[in-house]
Amino acid sequence: MFTPQIVPSDQTDQNDQSSDFLNLPDVVMRDILTKCDLTSIMNLMKVCRALHDFIHRSPPTAIAEKLVVYIGDKNVYFCLTIPVSMFIGSFLHWSSENITLRIDNHENGCSVWRNRVRSYVKNEDFVSVACNYLSAMLRRIGTINQFVFKYLEDRCEYKPSIWDRLKSTFYCSKQPLFQPPSSNEITTRVVDTIEECLQSRGRLMQVTHLTVGLEEPYPDILNLFDPIPLKTLKISRPNKYPEINIKRLKNLDSVTINADVPNPIQDFFHIRHVELIRENISDEEFLDIKNRFMNSTSLNINMEINIKSDRSIVDQVHKLFGPTPKNICWGLQLAKFGTESLYCYVSSSRVLFFYQ
Repeated sequence: MFTPQIVPSDQTDQNDQSSDFLNLPDVVMRDILTKCDLTSIMNLMKVCRALHDFIHRSPPTAIAEKLVVYIGDKNVYFCLTIPVSMFIGSFLHWSSENITLRIDNHENGCSVWRNRVRSYVKNEDFVSVACNYLSAMLRRIGTINQFVFKYLEDRCEYKPSIWDRLKSTFYCSKQPLFQPPSSNEITTRVVDTIEECLQSRGRLMQVTHLTVGLEEPYPDILNLFDPIPLKTLKISRPNKYPEINIKRLKNLDSVTINADVPNPIQDFFHIRHVELIRENISDEEFLDIKNRFMNSTSLNINMEINIKSDRSIVDQVHKLFGPTPKNICWGLQLAKFGTESLYCYVSSSRVLFFYQ
């Protein structure tokens, strides 16, 4: 026999409101999500299963000002900066909120520092926990102004307290539950998580400033970002880097590659500020660089090339452009345009083209 339940009126009204909210058209629901910051979206996913599934199916819309991922030998560190809206009186104001996470290796699992508050996760290695946190963030973020992921040795290494040292001494005869993985394994698992999240998206992630500093090159990861909004690209760490499709990044304004790349020098002529490392540079490439600057419609451009070979390039430049006059401190003057002049500064292992 059915027995009706007596529900308080205020609870009935609340249930009706929740039901009405979930019955809104998908277009309206997604428009509401575009006006929510990342913290609000993550909280909405905890309300109920229906809302969680809807947000999970929806394209990522949250905006982040900055996401920093530092990969260490014994920990992984995140710093996420997101815009937060608040009402002060009747006016809407925007500010920034920093969410910091540091996941350290521990003998029986890992410790998680969230905004200087520590908690422990047992029976899970720190790399898996870090990848779960990173995946949750990347799957909900649609646009990042600045995205940085680097390998930093001994970054924020976990310093055990006196109590932790006593426990370690007491349990010294026991084998740790998790052996610390190698630095290559940590980096590979974190980068694989980033690639998996980016590949699973319906549209490419939009990043304005991208910095990659890893021990091993991962050239394919650059193809997983939207090339249109990318303005700054910095690549460091590896001694050599495979050829990248730099022409695909048509709106790139500045590029710094601290690695030897096999791309022809002409691939970088559409970029205003260029800094490269090359094994050597030919006479034809020097002449192409000069012609590129001579035919440029903008004087706010420069190109710096650091040469790795032991052979001095001073004689090579002087042979092409003539000796450097002693009374010109900026280097060799190649051309003059009104009040601005094109200079070529050269040292034993560095050449710089710029207007002054």
